[in-house]
Amino acid sequence: MVFLLAFGCGEDTRTRLRARLGDAEAQLALAKLLESESALALEPGEALRWLLAAAESGAADAQLRVAEVYTRGLGVPADPAAALRWYRKAAEQGVVAAQTELARRYETGDGAPVDASEAERWLRSAAESGDAQAQLRLQSAEGRGAPRDLAEAARWLKPAAESGLVEAQFRLAVLLRTGVGVPRDNAEAVRWYRLAAEQGQPMAQASLGACYLGGRGVEKDLVAAHAWLTRSAAGGFERVKPVLEELEKSLSPRELARSKQLVEQASAAH
Repeated sequence: MVFLLAFGCGEDTRTRLRARLGDAEAQLALAKLLESESALALEPGEALRWLLAAAESGAADAQLRVAEVYTRGLGVPADPAAALRWYRKAAEQGVVAAQTELARRYETGDGAPVDASEAERWLRSAAESGDAQAQLRLQSAEGRGAPRDLAEAARWLKPAAESGLVEAQFRLAVLLRTGVGVPRDNAEAVRWYRLAAEQGQPMAQASLGACYLGGRGVEKDLVAAHAWLTRSAAGGFERVKPVLEELEKSLSPRELARSKQLVEQASAAH
C-alpha cells in the first residue's frame, strides 16, 4: 500500500507499475501511451523500451509494431534482419498482417531471401485466417506462375469473393462460366458477374452484358445487354465498343431510351 501511495494511484501509474512487473499487456499499453505523449518531453526512447519489453514478453501486437519500427527505422537504425525476425514471431502467433508481410518478403526478396515455399506457407496461413487478399493471391499464385491445383485455387477464391472482394468475384464468375476448377454453372456465373459489375468492375460489366446478349445463365435481354456494355465502355473497357455499336443497330429508339434510363438509374444509385 505504501508503495502504491508513493507512486500515486491513477490509471497511468497502475499501468506503469504493471509494466515494471513484466505484464506484457501493460508494457504495450504504456508504449502506445508514450508514443502519443511526445509533447511531454519524456525520456527519449522510453516508448521503444517498453515496446521491446512487451514484444520480448510475447505480446503479438508489440512484436508486429517492433517489426515495423525496424523496417522503417523509427528511433533506431533500420534493420531488415531484425524486422524479419519480429515479423516471424508475430506471424507464428497468428497475426495476419505479419503473415502477409512475411509472404510478400519471401516472394519478392525484399528484406528476406526469395523462398517460394515460405511465401506460400505464410500466405496460406493468412488465407486460412480469412484474409481475403491472401485468398485471392493464393488463387492466382501471383508472381509464381499458374496454380498447380485448379480445384484448390477455386476453393480459395470463393471465400475471398464472399467477403466482397470485387476481383475475386469476377475471377470466380469466369471459373464458373468456363468450368475451370469447378463444375460449369452459367447461372451462378451470372450471379458473381453481377456482384462484381455492381461494384463497377468494367470487365464484369462487359461479361454480364455478354450473358444477357447470348442468354447464357440469364434470360436473353438486349436492352439489359446494351446497358451493361454501355457502363463497361464508360468504365474504360474499350473492347466492348464495337459490340456496342453493332447492338445499337438492332435496337429501336424506345429500347435505346430504356437502356439509357437503366444506366442513369445505376449512376444515380452510386
